[in-house]
Amino acid sequence: MAVVDPAYFEETVGRLRRSGITVHHFALVAGPKTIRRRLLWRLSPPRATWWALRRVERCIRELRSPLFATHVDTDGRSAADVVATIRRCASV
Repeated sequence: MAVVDPAYFEETVGRLRRSGITVHHFALVAGPKTIRRRLLWRLSPPRATWWALRRVERCIRELRSPLFATHVDTDGRSAADVVATIRRCASV
C-alpha cells in the first residue's frame, strides 16, 4: 500500500507503534520512469492510470521525508530480491 501522507501514516503506523506493536515500515522506491511504466502496465481503465500518473512526482517528493526514511530501491530488481532485502532488514 502506498502511503505518502504523513498524517495518514501517523494515524495508522503511529497508532500501532504507540500500542506497543512492532511495525517495520519500508518505502519501496524507484525512479519516475520505472514507476510510470509499472502504472501503465497494471492499471485500467485509462482514467485510473491518468490519476495515478499525475501523482508520481508528488509521491516521490513525499517519500523523501524522514518519516519514510527506510527506502528499498526496486529499480532493476526482482520481487524476490526486494523481499530478501526487507527480510534481512526486518530481522535486525
